[in-house]
Amino acid sequence: MDIGELKKTLTDEIVEGLATLNRILTAEIGSLTAAVENVSVRLTDLKYKSSKQEVSYANVLCENIEKNKSETLKGTTKVIDQGKAKIVRDQQVLVVKPTSETMGSISPHISKKIENALDSVQYL
Repeated sequence: MDIGELKKTLTDEIVEGLATLNRILTAEIGSLTAAVENVSVRLTDLKYKSSKQEVSYANVLCENIEKNKSETLKGTTKVIDQGKAKIVRDQQVLVVKPTSETMGSISPHISKKIENALDSVQYL
């Protein structure tokens, strides 16, 4: 085998090896992309479910507070502000009741305000 044939053989093997490596990496990247998309879909689904649970939780708590408002929330007022029903005591918002515009946008700090509102109701 002379140098020209050796050079061609090595070049062919390098090209074939790189093509194989490219196929493997492309398949792995495709697999990783699919996995990331799957995780993204699951996270979106979990966020939606979590959001629905928070809204449901908020609605139940607000209804309970509203039912007992006359006995337990003396000195509070209910204010309609930009489509959101608020229960306010001493200018502090205790509860923001979600409406169709705010569905899905309840955040943990709102849930905490609702919990605090319930705590304040229990100890009045």
